[in-house]
Amino acid sequence: MLPKFLFASIVGLLAHQLVFIRGEWHLLAPTIFSTHIILALLLIGANLQFTGSTKGGTADALALIACYLMSLFTSIAIYRIYFHQLGHFPGPRLAALSKLWHVWQCRDSRNHLVLEKLHQEYGSFVRTGEHSLHAFTTGSSVTTASRSE
Repeated sequence: MLPKFLFASIVGLLAHQLVFIRGEWHLLAPTIFSTHIILALLLIGANLQFTGSTKGGTADALALIACYLMSLFTSIAIYRIYFHQLGHFPGPRLAALSKLWHVWQCRDSRNHLVLEKLHQEYGSFVRTGEHSLHAFTTGSSVTTASRSE
């Protein structure tokens, strides 16, 4: 019984390390979600076919899906907090996990106050999302640096 749950967990880790760690997957969120739903339904159907038990097959398949998702999301969280390129910039831990933290903080349309508070607490450079960094300046002129390719 343990090997298939261990296998599902390893597949979740590999999905993050080999696929989701690179690129801008948030742009394909509906497709990824739909694909995962279809695969979950196929897994439940295959499990029902092989076990012949509606209750046991469904519960077993849902446990496998839970193992996969827990390992996937745990791997993503550990990577974003400790190993991401922006990991050394200060900011709220929840902001490193998801941009939804910032969206929730600004739900009353007071983004400027949220950013001011973050600036006072963390300094000139603050990580405001998993791939977002906010820079505060006090001077009247701002120098923009860009890399030519």
